Amino acid sequence: MSALPKSKSSQATIDRATAWNRSHAERHREIVRKNYYKYRQIKPKPSSQSIIALRSIPVPESGCWLWIGKMNTNGYGELRRNKQFIQAHRFAWSAFRGAIPENSQVLHRCDVRCCVNPDHLFLGSHADNMADMAGKKRSTHGMKNWCTKLTDDDVRYIRTVKGHISILKLAKQFGVSNSGISRIQNYKMWKQLPQESENSHL
Repeated sequence: MSALPKSKSSQATIDRATAWNRSHAERHREIVRKNYYKYRQIKPKPSSQSIIALRSIPVPESGCWLWIGKMNTNGYGELRRNKQFIQAHRFAWSAFRGAIPENSQVLHRCDVRCCVNPDHLFLGSHADNMADMAGKKRSTHGMKNWCTKLTDDDVRYIRTVKGHISILKLAKQFGVSNSGISRIQNYKMWKQLPQESENSHL
């Protein structure tokens, strides 16, 4: 009986070896895939307090913890949590003091917007925030606003001539919008000025 051609025998051996190698490689990949999640070292997530410590610098002179992470345009620190940005001082309050009640704001005793020291923070309403701002003379209403075009006397005049001079003429005279004149005359703007007699400036 004649032997098989050498080329066919060699090819069969190669095919068997290739099949074995392929199956071995597939088994190896499967073992690695199953055991990777079982034996990998999972790093624990840092606590909220650790995040505050890592992203702030204490100032011994004032006691403030200055946020060194991302800052928003108003000068408050912020960070991304649960796919949205939150202010750093609110995050600090939650980390050290607990949940923030609904409709409450976290205010600064130190008046440093990027401070995240929980001892420098307190809870209050929007009205408390405005009162605190006025009490510390940080209000930007009226003439304290850097971009205002009007003085207190201008506002008093605009109010006293209501009904005598048109809004359009007053807006052109003072270089402000018609709606601005209307809001001033209806005490929706410059509320800090007390109401005076209508004829005091006529």
